[in-house]
Parts: sequence; structure tokens; C-alpha cells
Amino acid sequence: MSILNDRLQNASWQLKVLRGLSNIADNIVAADNDYEAAIVKETCGSGGSQTTRLLLEIRIFDPSAGTFSAPVYYVPGSNTPTTIGASCTIDYQSDAAVLALILAELESIDQRIALNVTNTSAIAGYLETTPGRTPELTRVTTNGTIAVGAYSISFANVGTADAGVGGNNATPTAGTVLKAGETVTFTAPHKDTLDAVDYQASATGTLLIAVVKP
Repeated sequence: MSILNDRLQNASWQLKVLRGLSNIADNIVAADNDYEAAIVKETCGSGGSQTTRLLLEIRIFDPSAGTFSAPVYYVPGSNTPTTIGASCTIDYQSDAAVLALILAELESIDQRIALNVTNTSAIAGYLETTPGRTPELTRVTTNGTIAVGAYSISFANVGTADAGVGGNNATPTAGTVLKAGETVTFTAPHKDTLDAVDYQASATGTLLIAVVKP
């Protein structure tokens, strides 16, 4: 069975072939013409630069001439003709080869589904074992350091003078000044933690610090 989502982003190869063939056939039948179709492999170049692709070949019967017209080629799933490269070769694919492609596609889908199930189970277990997190709120008026291991750190300058975040536990260095009324938050990705963060505060540059720890 072919697997596809509601936006048809992962429609299987054989279904694309059938859809493309159906679209083309609708146009041909509307004109009351007979046709024949085949699966072909286009091979271009050689060695490491060689490329291949599978195409639908369509030939329409011309009743007035009693012959088939020149073949037209389509990428599976499309009803817009494509051009065969001048130096490329065309090989007709047997029914067995096409069925082998269909089988390979279905096996690939099964493998992806199995991998998704495994990954989903791992993620569920990962989330279930996430430890609790404890928030702490501190008001400081002196320099200090938030130790390594916090999940999240927020700084708010609730004073009237400059404070600092980062730097080297002295006067705030360029790029680390936190003006009065400003806030900044650092959050680590899920289950990761932050490195130690220095801060600079004073009696007039008071910092309100919220830290979330394991």
C-alpha cells in the first residue's frame, strides 16, 4: 500500500507515475485519440557525472496517417513534457524492472515509518525523564556570578544606573551594559544548560535576577 500525507509531499513513485499517466490520458481521450505508454530510463553523461531519471514515454496514434506520432516524455507525476538531452540515451524498462522499483519504494517507506516509530518512542522517553526545574528570584546590588548549570537566566535592571551582564566581574565592559529598565534572558535548549554568567550591579544599578535550575 502506498503511504502519503494530506499534502501529497511523500507520494510514492508508482502513484506519481499513475497520476501523471492519468492526467495525460485524460487529455488524449478528450481528443478521441489512442495512445501507448512505456517507462524509460534516461541516462546522461558518464562516470562520476552520470545522471539518470525515469520518465513516462507517450506516443499518440494518428488515425489519419495510420501511425504513432513521435514520443513525448514526462516526469512521473507531471503532465508537462520534458526534453531528452541530445547526448542522452533511452532504455525501455521491463515490467519486472518497474515492479522492482515499486517494491523498493514500498520497502523504503516501511523503513522510514519504522524509524519514525523508534524516534517517537525515544523522544517520549526523553521527555518523560526530564527533571523538574526550580525557579529562583534574587535582587542584587553587588557583582557576582551565576554558576554553570542553569537552564534559564533573566536579568532586569530595576535601578537608576547602568548595570552589566557578562564582562569580567568588574565595571561592565563594552557591549555588556544593561541600562536602567532593560531586561535580557538567556535560555538553553531542552535539557542543555548554560555556562557561568558574570554580572555587575550596584546600589543604584540594582539587578533582579530570575534563574531556573535543575
